[in-house]
Amino acid sequence: MLLFIPPESIESSSDIKHYVSTHSVKTKKESIKDERITDSRDALMLEACHDAAFICNTNGVIKSANNAATTMFGHQTNEMIGMDITSLYKRGDELIREAITNIETLKTGLCVSIEGIKKDREEFPTRTSIGLTQFEEGSLIIVFSGDLTVEKKQKDLIAQEKKNNENLLLSILPSSVAARLKRKENEISDSIDSCTCFFSDMVGFTAMSSNMSAPSLVKLLNSIVNELDDLTFHHKIEKIKTIGDAYFCVGGLQSGDVKHAERVVRFALDAIKSVKSVTNGGIQIRVGVNTGSIVAGIIGKSKYCYDCWGDTVNLASRMESTGIPGKVQMTRSTYERVYDVFKNIHERLDVEVKGKGSMITYILEPTFEELIVG
Repeated sequence: MLLFIPPESIESSSDIKHYVSTHSVKTKKESIKDERITDSRDALMLEACHDAAFICNTNGVIKSANNAATTMFGHQTNEMIGMDITSLYKRGDELIREAITNIETLKTGLCVSIEGIKKDREEFPTRTSIGLTQFEEGSLIIVFSGDLTVEKKQKDLIAQEKKNNENLLLSILPSSVAARLKRKENEISDSIDSCTCFFSDMVGFTAMSSNMSAPSLVKLLNSIVNELDDLTFHHKIEKIKTIGDAYFCVGGLQSGDVKHAERVVRFALDAIKSVKSVTNGGIQIRVGVNTGSIVAGIIGKSKYCYDCWGDTVNLASRMESTGIPGKVQMTRSTYERVYDVFKNIHERLDVEVKGKGSMITYILEPTFEELIVG
């Protein structure tokens, strides 16, 4: 009956192709006696398919191949006749031979993803279907191979774009928040009982920038911020945002982090050294650090932003604005967590803090070794 179906219909119907490769097809008794009719049947089945198609005996020796197989594998038809089908595939002796054996045992079709091998030994991905077809003159193996090169390139491109998007998301959000955003959570907010906030500001930068060209200013800022971004990654703390020449980051956003204060202070010391290095000593930063509870979450719709709020954040900012260039000013809550780690900390009395009045703060002065550049 397949002889009366137009070739384009066979090609467009996956059901017919599957039937051909997995079901018994009986020919008329008269056709067995006429070899030319058998050849026509084989030719129709093969040329109706745009994929590479082969008819093999049960040992895997190729009896017939279509033009698509010639194009795909690079061999002429007469070269492929008599070849072992397994020689056209990488690991063919293992995968294709196993498939043929299973087909003869299970009497069912199989589909495998396998690398094809062209005549010039170039490898390419295929999806190959192998089926056993019963004719009155005996059993034959039918093999269809589709070239997946274009499909693989498209999938690889999509995968790379997805990875780039995920990396971009991770560059602006903590990993746990990015995961929740990918899960389509509508409102993302957390109350964090203990974390340490860092603020820095460049001393004299406004005056300096007034005498710089726009490209030079952006280049300098970018160099400084890139250095600080690298340091946040090194010290495992989260950058929140930059505001002009100010830098805001937080340690302790991940649950179970008990050393966030120590890591943020170490980051602060490295930040002072780094800015000095990038600007050849031309710019110093003031640093403020505070430890406490905050609320963190995502706000915005078209351009969402991850931010932190609360008295802990405000006081860390005040520690920076009342701080001393080239030194780290911290609150009592941070001091209590790091006094036994950093020995060169001293009290600073009567610091007027907006909204808090007079406070005692703590100043950490980098040692000579910590300030050495390079």
